[in-house]
Amino acid sequence: MESLQDDRPKWLSGRWSPLVRIVETAYGRRWTDLCNPDGPGLYRLIALVEDNEQGFVPAPLNRVCGIDHTGTLYIGKTSSLRSRLHSLVRANNPSFLVGGGHAHMPDTLRRRFPFQLRAITWLRSSDLSNGETELFEKYTKRFGELPPMNLNG
Repeated sequence: MESLQDDRPKWLSGRWSPLVRIVETAYGRRWTDLCNPDGPGLYRLIALVEDNEQGFVPAPLNRVCGIDHTGTLYIGKTSSLRSRLHSLVRANNPSFLVGGGHAHMPDTLRRRFPFQLRAITWLRSSDLSNGETELFEKYTKRFGELPPMNLNG
């Protein structure tokens, strides 16, 4: 069984930041401080579930060829992590009035994972095109399809 709690899943490589819940970034924690210095990188939107013992953990997502225990809803790349993550937080938190330019979250996912059950994580990388392509290829090889919100991209 692949899990973020144990060894890294085979499709997921690199040093990803710890998960930061969308709601935490809006109340009292400045995510912009968390991704200093600014620069290029990859990011993921993560679905969460509440665990009585561990708090919030990645939600297992049913995929065509298995269960994604990392809860990855979306994979993206950016030349500015600070700007993109700010946009992602604004687009995924109803306390902000302005949305961002990210993939639309289908209503079924939005109901299952309200903004309180979403997190972000990022990986600094100067090789954006190859990094994102490699993640897509590894994810697809493992699960038979792209993450749910990348399917329409």
